[in-house]
Amino acid sequence: MRERLREWYNKVKTLKETYFEKHKTIRGILDFVGFCILLLLIFILSFTSIGLILSKIMLLYHFCGMASLFDCLIKISLSIPLQSIMWGGSIVALLIYQKYIRKKHFSLIGIRNPLDDWKNIILGFFLSLFLVFLITYMSIYGTPWKSPWNYQLDINLLKGNLALYFERTKNIELYFNVRYIITYMPIIDIGYEEILCRGFLQTKAMDNFGRWKGIFIVFIFFAFSHIKYSLLERLWLLPISFLLCILYARKRNIASPLIAHMLYYFMLFVWHY
Repeated sequence: MRERLREWYNKVKTLKETYFEKHKTIRGILDFVGFCILLLLIFILSFTSIGLILSKIMLLYHFCGMASLFDCLIKISLSIPLQSIMWGGSIVALLIYQKYIRKKHFSLIGIRNPLDDWKNIILGFFLSLFLVFLITYMSIYGTPWKSPWNYQLDINLLKGNLALYFERTKNIELYFNVRYIITYMPIIDIGYEEILCRGFLQTKAMDNFGRWKGIFIVFIFFAFSHIKYSLLERLWLLPISFLLCILYARKRNIASPLIAHMLYYFMLFVWHY
């Protein structure tokens, strides 16, 4: 009986290997989807477990002044520093998975010496500045398909916008903006949107489907994964998403897309908020 089961297992294994050898695209799709599901499970488990630990600590020391675990979780979800701890812990879990479960070096997910990618860093710096300028310019003066006659430089309008910005920065709201930039934004960008999307997913996609198909898959995924944005805002993410994917694909170094991404969000945040 044991020998028959072993023969049956070997036949099934041989058939599976033969099938996937002939249908490499299907094998790549299944491999990529399975990898995405595994990363998602690791992220969800680590994120929720850290949130539960923080909420129990808050209950223990009466930080939130509430009596239920649910109220503490709600307070954590609205607190930028505590969100940063949860996101940061999830990224640590992914790095542990890469190092000790997959037993592969961090360089395979793009964590390398930034100096090896200095040309791409400069390229990403200027291109991200250009995208921010384009978006800001169109938000001030209108878009070509709505009001093309507004594309003459209006100095008074520009001065008014700058005066409004500097007036707003005098308010106490600046404190919350700086806290957001220092705590929440770097962890989200470095963690979820770069290590996960570029380091893990784009590397896997390019290995399974080739360079340009892998870039296209992650390019679309990144732009439309921002569920809190409207459809029009997601379309605005397409240029920066394509830029980040190209920067990573050139040398598979996470430094250049990370710096370009941080600069892009920082400039938009400073100008529009």
